[in-house]
Amino acid sequence: MNPSTTLRLALVGSTSQQSPNCDPALDLTAPGAASRLSAYERSRTDADRDALPLRPDGRLSLFAVQPLTSAGVRIVMDATGVRRAQNAVLIACHAFTDALGVEHRASDHGGLTAVTKGVAIASDDWLDHVADLYGVKAISEIASAVITRAEVGPSAVSPFLLPLGLLLAR
Repeated sequence: MNPSTTLRLALVGSTSQQSPNCDPALDLTAPGAASRLSAYERSRTDADRDALPLRPDGRLSLFAVQPLTSAGVRIVMDATGVRRAQNAVLIACHAFTDALGVEHRASDHGGLTAVTKGVAIASDDWLDHVADLYGVKAISEIASAVITRAEVGPSAVSPFLLPLGLLLAR
């Protein structure tokens, strides 16, 4: 994965049959759904996203996630708790396209403010807009991808493979 490109992120969240918290376009009952969802959650690549099982006429909402600059990383990581996740989304995700193909932009929901050179932060109105449409879990999932992507190096094979703090056996 090229760390300098915009990631088009689909929400897969918690995909349990009892309490799904993923994009409603996903068909969780399709053959091989679990393995394809897992593959996408690990890689976040376009190829794995395109292989996700969709309901008939289903269309994913896609969030445009920009890589954090070093200044952006400092702003995000200086925050704690929920605010860290919120800052990650406010700095890295300024647009998404919903299931109807309508593009939503942070500039239309409170605007953007330049914080430092190369870093613009969306207003809390943008965060509210995303949360109102997709829930707070969406904020957490987007933030997790933003932060993980910033923490791994450009040569990471599968940057979303393991939860933070876990290591592969030697």
